[in-house]
Amino acid sequence: NAVASLSGNVYNGSAYTGSYTTTALGTDASGITVTGRASGTNVGTYGSSLQASGAVLSNYNSPVITDADLVISPKPVTVTNTSRNTTYDGVSSYSTLASGTAFTTSAMAGSDAVSSATQTASGTGVTASGVAQAGSFTVTPSAATMGVGSASNYSFSYAASTHTVDKANLTVNAVASLSGNVYNGSAYT
Repeated sequence: NAVASLSGNVYNGSAYTGSYTTTALGTDASGITVTGRASGTNVGTYGSSLQASGAVLSNYNSPVITDADLVISPKPVTVTNTSRNTTYDGVSSYSTLASGTAFTTSAMAGSDAVSSATQTASGTGVTASGVAQAGSFTVTPSAATMGVGSASNYSFSYAASTHTVDKANLTVNAVASLSGNVYNGSAYT
């Protein structure tokens, strides 16, 4: 009898193999060879097709073989944005500032890696002509893209971050007018 593995098999980059039990008596179990166990590496449902062979089978009625599925579930992974501060530059929009957001991921299997995620600015502050003004805004990742591995092996969740547009320094300098100003009876500025 194949043993149903319907839960607990979470994708880890390695192969899982289904198990089985037998009602063979005494040491007969070691004389029975069982083939056709379900096996799989990626997320999915894998069916078994058990077959038994061995000389000890002559001591038993025809074996009753019951197959079962091996189920491998997606690994939960959280994509978390990294908060950052930028300085008001007079040209950048919130979406431009969001596009440069870095992120981290919780432990992935093997060499699998997320290469990119869509970054969306929300809860934005004040804009002037589409330009992000000083203040805070939120960036939320979504739609992770794998650089190595298959996204179908993972169940992604996303954690937003708060970003800050810091005020820029403003300097006002008068320009010296030390020459060329000849008295003419009118005011100079």
